[in-house]
Amino acid sequence: MVGGLFGLTMLILLTEPLSRLALLFKPTTYFGLGILGLSVIASLSSKSLIKGLAAALLGLMIELHGAASTRPLARYLSEPLLRSQLAAIIVEGDRGTLCAAATRLAELGFANEAMTLLINHAQPADPLRWLASQAFRPEPALVAEAWEKFLSATAQHTRRHLLNELGELSSVVVELGGEPAASEIVDATDSVGRWWR
Repeated sequence: MVGGLFGLTMLILLTEPLSRLALLFKPTTYFGLGILGLSVIASLSSKSLIKGLAAALLGLMIELHGAASTRPLARYLSEPLLRSQLAAIIVEGDRGTLCAAATRLAELGFANEAMTLLINHAQPADPLRWLASQAFRPEPALVAEAWEKFLSATAQHTRRHLLNELGELSSVVVELGGEPAASEIVDATDSVGRWWR
């Protein structure tokens, strides 16, 4: 009990100074800590070096898996693994699954790949709906490609279907292009509506 109270007191007293010290760490300091860790492993496992190296390897495998703590990118995300997982999602073809996969890809730093996935495998309006709900933006050329695919697909539809699609995408238009874009679409629809029956 006394040891626990002493440890808690030290933690409370030393948290702020240790956090300031941790913020001063540079890459060379992290390298030095890595060498210190290897030295500790070597000294503690002097009787069985194989067991010490196995424990170090296990610790590294646990640490290096998943997202990096300093930036939102996956570490050791191999392209073949990514492609195989995407292929399984595409075969499934569910709209919600495709959008969820695109969101996860964008969170990992692959916003362009996420947009390309949706453009190539989702319904024409889905990439635009998905894009309006995201904080990140892919390359402008991909956004233009998504609009072009949507407009080409809706050009094959009746006037009523096109107006329904534009109505459903009004919030997307406002999110991506602002009020001026929405106003331009209303004006264009009005002028086309005069001759298109």
